[in-house]
Amino acid sequence: MFSFNYTNVVEEIYGVKKVLHIHGNINNEIFLGCDTIDKLKDVFVTGEYPTMGSFEKSKYGLQEMMRYYEEDEDHELHPKETYVRFFKEIMERTQDSEIKLRELLQRKSKDSLLCRQKTIETLKKAHYDEVIIIGHSLSEVDESVFYALNKDAKFICYYHDDEDLRIKQKAIQKFEWHCDLLPSEELYA
Repeated sequence: MFSFNYTNVVEEIYGVKKVLHIHGNINNEIFLGCDTIDKLKDVFVTGEYPTMGSFEKSKYGLQEMMRYYEEDEDHELHPKETYVRFFKEIMERTQDSEIKLRELLQRKSKDSLLCRQKTIETLKKAHYDEVIIIGHSLSEVDESVFYALNKDAKFICYYHDDEDLRIKQKAIQKFEWHCDLLPSEELYA
C-alpha cells in the first residue's frame, strides 16, 4: 500500500502492515510533494521588472501592462517609477530568502528524488484492480504519482464536504479515472 500521509494512520487505524510512505514519515525524513519544486519555481519572484513583451496580448494583458507602465506626452510607454522602486525593494527583501529556500528545497528534493522515481516506476509497472483514496486533496504536487496509476483500475475516493467534492471531481476528470466518490462518513459506518 502507498500512503501520502506523513503519519502512521494507515498502520494504526486501518491495521495495514506494509506501507510505503511516498512523502516519508514522521518517524524518519519527510519529503515534499513529488512535483513541488517544479510548482514552486512558478511562484518565486523573478529578478526583472516586467517587460512590454511579457504581458498577454488581450485586454486583460493590456490592463496589467498599464499598471506597470505609463504613457508620456509623446505617447511612449515608460515604466512607472513608483512600481520600479517598489519592485526593487521587494526583490532585495525576498531574493536572499528565496535563494536559501530554493536551495533547501532542491537539496531535500534531490535526497528523495531516487525514492520518488522508484515509486513512480513501480506504479507504472504495477497493475491495481482497485485504488482507494482517503484524505488526499488530489493536488497538483503529486500529479506524477497519479498519472503513473493504471487508469483501468476501479478508483474509490472519499471526500469531506461539497467543496472537497468539487475539487476532487475536477482532478478525477483530469486524471481520466473511473471513480466512485463517497462521503467520508461512509468510512465509519
